[in-house]
Amino acid sequence: MIHISSDYSALEKELDRLKGMPGPKARALLNAVLKEGFVTSQARVHVITGSLKSSGKSSSKGSRATHTWEGTIEYGGPSKSVNNPVDYAIYEKARGEDHDFMGNLHLLHSQYITAIEAGLRG
Repeated sequence: MIHISSDYSALEKELDRLKGMPGPKARALLNAVLKEGFVTSQARVHVITGSLKSSGKSSSKGSRATHTWEGTIEYGGPSKSVNNPVDYAIYEKARGEDHDFMGNLHLLHSQYITAIEAGLRG
């Protein structure tokens, strides 16, 4: 006779922990990467009147109920300078090269992964 037994209690505890993601630590780490991305984009914006730069904003929202986090960096719309609202952000970005103020944000991908992993470790 062969008898095989498995104990899944540790797995159940881990699944319960993951149900609460993203937790406060994960959200804080993800927000820090988002902030770095925004600062990077601000440094790359061409400044003539300051309108485009002042139209930039970043925001995030997370939900433990739906297990999601979303970060956004955007330009255009209300501005604190001469051109208000800014309606040309998309055209400036589309010019590419030095004009693409968000062109290197993909370089933060690995930092987002690291933040997620650290959040999962608790």
